[in-house]
Formats: sequence, structure tokens, C-alpha cells
Amino acid sequence: MVTSSDVKVGLLYRKGDPYDRAWQKIVRFAEKKLNITIITQEYGETLLDNVDACCKVIAAGAAVVVSSSTSQDTAVHADVVSPLNIPLVSVSATDPYLKNSDRDYLLRLSPPDNYQGRAIYDLLELFEWKEISIMASSDSYGMNGIAELQNMINKHYGHTVKHTLFFDRNKGGPNVSFQLQELKTSLAKVILLHCGSEYVRNILEEAHEMGLMGEGYVWIITEASVSQPASLMINGSFASYYEGLIGLRAAVTKTDSYRRFKDSYLLSSDETSVTDLTIYSLLMYDAFGLSTQALRSIGSPQQSGIECFSKEGWSSGPEVLDALLSVEYTGVVGKINFTSTGVSTRVVYDIVNFRDDNFQTVGHWHNTSHIELFGKLTFLGGTYQVPSHIANDIEGVHLRLGALAEGPFMYEISDNCEGNRCWTGMCDDIVQMLAIDLGFTYEYVKPPDGHWGGYDPITKEWSGLINELKGSRIDMVPLPLSTSVARKEVIDFGYPFMDAAITAIVKAESGTNNPWFFLSPFDKTVFASLLMVNFVVAMLIGIMSKISPMGIHGARLHAMKLCSCRSCDLWRSTKGANILRQRSNSTGCLVDKVEDKSSLETSFYNSVWMVGSGLVGKNTRLFPYSMSGRFLLFSWWFFMLIIMSVYTANLTAFMTLSNLGVQIEDVQSLLGQSKYEWGVIGNRNPETLLLTNKDKVYTQIAERGVELASLEEALERLRNGSFVFIDEGPILRHHLKDDCDMFIIGNEFQSFEYSFGLPKGSPYKNLVDKYLLQYREKGVIDYLWSKWSAKKVLCDQKVGNDVVLDMKMLGGAFYILGAGICLSLIIVTGEILYSSIADCVRYPGVTFSRALKSRLDLRREYLLPQASKIGGTISSIRLNMNIGSVRNSLVLS
Repeated sequence: MVTSSDVKVGLLYRKGDPYDRAWQKIVRFAEKKLNITIITQEYGETLLDNVDACCKVIAAGAAVVVSSSTSQDTAVHADVVSPLNIPLVSVSATDPYLKNSDRDYLLRLSPPDNYQGRAIYDLLELFEWKEISIMASSDSYGMNGIAELQNMINKHYGHTVKHTLFFDRNKGGPNVSFQLQELKTSLAKVILLHCGSEYVRNILEEAHEMGLMGEGYVWIITEASVSQPASLMINGSFASYYEGLIGLRAAVTKTDSYRRFKDSYLLSSDETSVTDLTIYSLLMYDAFGLSTQALRSIGSPQQSGIECFSKEGWSSGPEVLDALLSVEYTGVVGKINFTSTGVSTRVVYDIVNFRDDNFQTVGHWHNTSHIELFGKLTFLGGTYQVPSHIANDIEGVHLRLGALAEGPFMYEISDNCEGNRCWTGMCDDIVQMLAIDLGFTYEYVKPPDGHWGGYDPITKEWSGLINELKGSRIDMVPLPLSTSVARKEVIDFGYPFMDAAITAIVKAESGTNNPWFFLSPFDKTVFASLLMVNFVVAMLIGIMSKISPMGIHGARLHAMKLCSCRSCDLWRSTKGANILRQRSNSTGCLVDKVEDKSSLETSFYNSVWMVGSGLVGKNTRLFPYSMSGRFLLFSWWFFMLIIMSVYTANLTAFMTLSNLGVQIEDVQSLLGQSKYEWGVIGNRNPETLLLTNKDKVYTQIAERGVELASLEEALERLRNGSFVFIDEGPILRHHLKDDCDMFIIGNEFQSFEYSFGLPKGSPYKNLVDKYLLQYREKGVIDYLWSKWSAKKVLCDQKVGNDVVLDMKMLGGAFYILGAGICLSLIIVTGEILYSSIADCVRYPGVTFSRALKSRLDLRREYLLPQASKIGGTISSIRLNMNIGSVRNSLVLS
């Protein structure tokens, strides 16, 4: 039988550990239960204390050393015992970078923090917390423990670490006032606290005093604190503001082995308590049990008290290490196995939620199956609603806002005012709305140099408001800051609330007189084409009036071919002699019916004037009688309507240009002239945009132009004449809205946006953007612009390149006229065919070909054969008519 003296195991723990009494109870229970000797040794805070404690345990003959220390202390222990070939079993060290080639004899029962980092990342994913702020101690546990979480966040799009704040350890406790204030001002909502258990209570207490532990906040604490809840107690009890804390701890599989151990431990002494059975207490007991089983499996080799820093290690050490790695052991927490690197293969975390004065398990995380929740969480403030990672307001926060006078956005009132009441304008209205919606207070602050902000390439420094934002001396600039890449590198821009561009303005001068200005709108070919088309259309209308049977001439000619009876001739003679005072249409004479409409006759001579009047927008009383002629005339009028409209509009533009007397077509032409000076305001965005433009022409414009000190100076020089001012379009339009002799040169260029400015990484950006977007969508911005700035824009005038219209630009109008001519020809053809068919119906025996030929023949031939038989009587009828006319004249006289 093996006696207790055959197995010796050492235990190292820090002096003042809040669980030192629990360790002592576990040690006494393990010695009795496992029948072994446990050599305990506490150590102080210095490195020498750590080394000395290790040496004492080794000198006492410990074959395996168990450490219940932090990763930093465990590293020292491993550096002492590993060279001596003595295995070191760590209960609580979780630094993932703890193991190296010089620490081959180090074994760890707690999973490394890289697994805990993955579990925290899955927790963020589960609750859709896209931003997290981290507070960590600046020791190996804090710094290395968050590395895997940061790596996971960097790998996956959609999550960001808002802040990573480290604090130092000291005897009086960590000073984290600065870190907590940073969290408060940054509007952090989801906070991970990763540090040793000895710091957590004080940090949470100070966070509560600063208002960081109420509803809407999420605090996640790590395994070091959750596994030792006694370290969080204040005067023996838990604080009420802990309610809703979320944490992780290494899971305990509550099997029958655990239950038997728990019952046996509680019955072993009246001093034992269930509160002693933390995960670390259980792992410590399992470390003793694992060491005992491994040593006994190889015959319990004895370590005879090797001296520290001996050149030769324990000869049986490798065998003991192999036994520890290969032994099959099922402990209180479950089955224990190690990887080849000495890490326990058992990686399971409990997701815990503090409520009812206890950390209650609400889920699990396994390295193979990841996270699983089976209970409802309570969050800080006693709410069950999952908080958002984004703040909904900044209630109670006081902001310093940069301000400069720039109408209509901001005006400074100098008389009878104090504080914020000294400012008014469009942007001040927006600030007031934001203050109401977000709940903050504010004060306006001017930049020391009075500038907006420009970059000096010599000093490499920014000026004005940009420099104040860059140095975080102000929280926001609620003014129309022009966005640019250069500024974006040093500040953040809010959501754009207006669009803008660079504009060049010049004052008009008296123009030069041009006696031929009216010829300017059209190219010479256009005028020649108009004259040619005028004669073509006139000729076609005249021809159609001749050949169309629906026209006056065509109808008369056809009537004379058909109507040759004596009664008709006699009726004409009496009508011509004015003997018959009363008209009679009873004769039915075709010629007379046509002659009644002779006033509508359009000869070729008349057609020229009728069509020509359309060139000057006038109409005559003479119109074609046929449908084909009228349709062609209508097409001509429509064509001239287009031509005259274009001509009038372009002539107006030319007259405007002539009156301006400005000889600059665009901004680029400034470099090639000497009549005008030009300039931009220094340390202002237009100057920066011009200097940084890839087009060297714009760079030269900025370099060779006059650098103006202020907007007032620029406007004064502009109004004096012979000066071109280059600046932001909305600003110019507002200040020059009543100056109708000011004109824009060319087109606006280098468009940009107006945005509020904030310091880099400002916590207020998302909230400000949210409401600015709402204001813009609801038309609030447009309303405010109309309220503070006049609606008319610079007399709606513009100087630029003149356009002479040529045939390419007016070709469409000529195409329309051509289509009208073609349709008119089709109509006249239809008229001839229709009349020919009608002749066939009216006169039986006349063929269609004969009728069509007669319609096309412009000579006076008879259509009917019998009409020629009475043709010889026409002369005698006319003679009789003449004699009758003379007789009637005598009678009347």
C-alpha cells in the first residue's frame, strides 16, 4: 500500500488571494481524500517572491507543482521549474502565448483566452452588437486575452472595436477615471472588461458612479472575475447595479462525480461552504487528482529536493510528464486530456447572467458547436430588451461648437446679446433642432485665428476650425464645411446636407455695338437654306393650285372644258354688262361656280409672297383652296414656328452677351488674358481644391490669382469691376442676389458637398448623421434655405460660350418640312385620282384613262366628244353678246 509520503505535490498561490482560505480547505480535503502530501507556499508581489516560493516547493520534494496564479506569475513559475524537468500544472493561467520552447513542462487546465475571445465574438454576433469598447489591464492577461477577439473582428466585416483602453496595476487599485470618461464621452454602449478579478469591483463601482451601468449599457466581464464571484462583493454582499452583467466562465459538467465530490466536501468539515466550490477550486482538486494518478501509474517516483537553477534536472521528470499527458483521468469537472502542447482539450464556457445575487448560467459555448442560449437574459437596468450598440441620444452632454459668421448659414449679432443668442442663421436653426432631438447643451466657440481652415504645405499644419477639430478642442462645426480628401484625412464629415460647386463671378460692363447682331444666331448655310426652301415651297403651292382639281385654277380649267352651252355664254354676257342686278345660281354653270371663288386664286406670283410672309411671322389673306396646298402651307408654318422660336431665343442670348461686354468664356481662359484680375480667399476650401486639382490649369489659377483675406474684401473688389472672384456657388448666390450686373463665367466645376465637421472617430457622428438625413428627407433643409436665403439666383444670367446654330442642329426642322412636302404631293395625287373617278361616274362612256388624261392635260380641250360639235357656235355667241352689250348700254343711257 502506498503511503501519503510517497506522493508529494506542491501548490503556489499569491499572498492575499481572496480565495486563499478556500484553497487551504481544498488542500486539506485533497490530502485526506487522495492520501497525498501537498506542499503549499504563498508568495508576495515581487519577482523575487515568486522565484523564492518555487524554490522552496521544489526543495521540499514536490514531484509536480500546481499553480493557482495569474498568467504573469505562472510564466515566472514555469521559467523556474521547467529547466528542472518538474511538471507545472496551471489551474487558472489563460494567456494563449504562455507556452514556448523553454516551458515544455507546463500544462494548463483552463482553456487559453483565444477561445474566450471567440466565444465573446459569437455573443456579439448573436445580439447584433456591431461595436464594442474594450477595457483591459496592461498585463499579459489583459493584453493577450483580447488579441483573438480583435483578430476575429478584423477578419469579419461589420464589427468594429470602438476603443481599446488599457490601465496599469498599482497597489491602491487601478486608476481608470480617464478610461471611463473616454467611454462616456464616446457613447460606448457595449463594453468588455478584461482584467484580473482583483480590479473588477472597483472599476464597476466607479463606472456606476459615472452613470455607465444603467439601462442601455452592456458590460461583459471575463472568466477571471466570473469564476471567483467573491472578489466582486462589497462588505460581504453584491451591489444592486450588478444586475444584468454578462460573463463567461469555464463550464463545470455536473456529472455524478461532481455531485459525489460536492456532498463529500460539504460533509468533511463544518467550515466548508458551497461558495468555496468555484471552477478554480474544482480544477485545483482535479490537478491534485491527476498528478496523483499519473505518479502512481509509474510507481510514484520521488523528487529528492533539487536545488533551483541546477544545471541538471530531475531524471524522472520526462517520465512524469509523459504520464500526465497520457493518463486517462475523469475528474470533478469532467474528463481531462491534453493536446501535444499541454492544453486541456476540454473547452466549454458557461454564458452567465448576474441576477438575484448570483451568476446564473443561461447558455453554453463549445469550441465545436459554438453558442447556445437556453435562458432569457436580464440586462442592466432590469430590462429584458436587448440594448443597441448605438446610443439613441446624448442626453446631458455639453458640446463645444465651432462658429464663424457666413451668411446665410450663420450670422453673429454683436449688440445686446449673450452666449448662444449672439448667433443666428440657417445652421443655428439646425443646431437648435439637434439639441432638442438629442438632448445636449452647447456653446459656440470661435477659432483663435478666425479662419475656416486651410492646409499650409510649408508648416504642414492646418488652420482655423479644421485645426480645432483636429485637436479635439471643439466637438463639432455646425457650418457648411466643404468636403475634400485633404480635410477627410484629419477630420470626419457628417451626412451632407447641401450640394455645392466652385463658381467664378464677374461684373458686367457696357458692351460694343454690332450693326449685324441679328445675323449672329444662325450659320450662313441656314439662312441660304431658308431662302431656298421658301422658293421651293412657293413653287410647289403654285403648281398644286394649277394641277389640283380641288384648286381654283384646276377647277376652272376643267369647267371650261365641260361647260360650252349657249345659255351659259349668254348668262355671262348679261352678268358682265351688269344688266342683271340679281344673281341667279339656277343656271348651274360650272364656270360661274368657279369664278365665284376667283378671289381665292393663288398664282405662282402670289404664292411667293404668301410663303415669304411666313419668314417674318406674318400671314396674308390669300390661301390655297385645295387640301394639298393648305397642308403644305401648314407644314411651312410649323417649320417656321420652330425656326423663329430658336432664332428668337438665340438672338436674346447674343444680345445679352453683347450687353455684358465680358470677353471671358470660361475659368480656364483667365490665364490667357490680361484685362481681368482674379482671386480666391486664402485658407478656404476653393483654394485647396484648386491647388490639389490634377489639372495643372486650375493649379495655376490658384497660384497666380490674388489671395484675398476675407469674403468682404472679395465682394468689394468684385463690385469695383475688372475682377473675377472664385468661390463656393451657394455663398456667392446669396451675397450677390441683388446684384444683377454680376454674372457666372462658364460652368460651375469641382462639385462638392456641405457637411458638418467632427473630430476623427467622434462618437456623435452616427446620431448627427441620422437626424441630418431625416431633416433632408423631410424637406427641412430646403425650407430653411428658402427662409434664410433669397429664392432668385443671380438674375439668372450666365456668361459662357456662344452657340451659332448650323444645319446639323436645325436639321430636324428641315426633315419635318420635307415630310410635309411629301404628304402634300400624296394628297394632290389623291385629289386627281378622285376627280378622275368622279368624271367617269358623271359622264357615262368616258373611261378612267380618258378622264385622268383630261385632268392632267392643262390645255383647253373638251372632255366629251359631243361638246366639240357646238364648239363652232362659240364665236357667234360671243359676237352676239358684244352687240347685245352695246344695245343695252344705249338703252340705259
